[in-house]
Amino acid sequence: GSGWPMRAGDENVIVTNHHVIEQCLDLHDGDVIVDYGDGQDDYDFGEVYSFDSYNDLAIITVPFDIDPLPTAGPPKKGHWVMAVGNPLGEVDSFTFGSVSNYDDFVIVTDAAINPGNSGGPLINAEGKVVGVNTWKLSGEDVDNMGFAGALRLLCDKLIDCKPGQWKD
Repeated sequence: GSGWPMRAGDENVIVTNHHVIEQCLDLHDGDVIVDYGDGQDDYDFGEVYSFDSYNDLAIITVPFDIDPLPTAGPPKKGHWVMAVGNPLGEVDSFTFGSVSNYDDFVIVTDAAINPGNSGGPLINAEGKVVGVNTWKLSGEDVDNMGFAGALRLLCDKLIDCKPGQWKD
C-alpha cells in the first residue's frame, strides 16, 4: 500500500486506506512500519491514530518531521489527475488520467489504480492532493475505472477540519 504526508493540527500524519493498515490493528496493536525513502534505513514506526473502515480511510501518526502535500477541493469532471503509489512493488510510480465522474465522496478516474496504489494521493494539475486512491473495477467489460475517496471524508471521523474544508 501507499500513503501521503499531511499535517493534522500539530500532528505529522500519513493518510492511507484502512485496508492497508487493517492487519496492523490486530497483529501489532496499531504499530506500523513507515518506509519513507529509497535507502535501507529510511523507515520509522508510526501508530494508527484513527480509522474509518466504512470509508476505507486511516490516519497514522509519525514521530518524524514530514513535508505535507498541499491539498485542494474536489476536482471537476474532465480535469487531469495523477495517481501516485507503489503498484506491485514499483516504488513512487504514477499514472495519468482524467476525472470521469465525481460526487460528494467518490472520485472516478481513468488513471490506472492497481494493488499498491491504495492509500496514495490522487493529485491534480496544480500538484495538490484531491483524493485518496482506494480501489478499481476490473473485468472483461471494464478499462481503467479507478476510485478515490474525496478528502472531505477525512473530516467526518478522522481529523478536525475547518468549516467548508475540501468542499465545493
